[in-house]
Amino acid sequence: MSDIGKLLQLTAVVRNREPLPRDVARWALDCVARALPPAARTDARNQLLREAAALVGGSRWARMRALQTAIEDERKQMTDPQPPPAGTVADFVHRALLVDPACPTSESQLLRVLADDLDASEDPATNLQ
Repeated sequence: MSDIGKLLQLTAVVRNREPLPRDVARWALDCVARALPPAARTDARNQLLREAAALVGGSRWARMRALQTAIEDERKQMTDPQPPPAGTVADFVHRALLVDPACPTSESQLLRVLADDLDASEDPATNLQ
């Protein structure tokens, strides 16, 4: 579908308050992501991953492992036309992958993202590129 076609579909979906098809959501977020500076994309991705991890609970290690699994699962599902249910771990991970498809999956990177007491926007050590 062309950009104009997707924009028209996005407009109709928003106007009718319908669920957004994955391909249109991916296109819209890709447009936004291209316009954002890399640091803003990283901050947005990390915040979405933290929100997903908060739903899992448990130790930072357990949340990291759950995120690794969710990222792997969601990468396999990215061609599915239906988005995951809103507010779920899969939803937050899906949105993080839309913001940054090169989302990290290594233990060390995800543990840094999940550092509870650090603000990623202020500490460059947690601002993964």
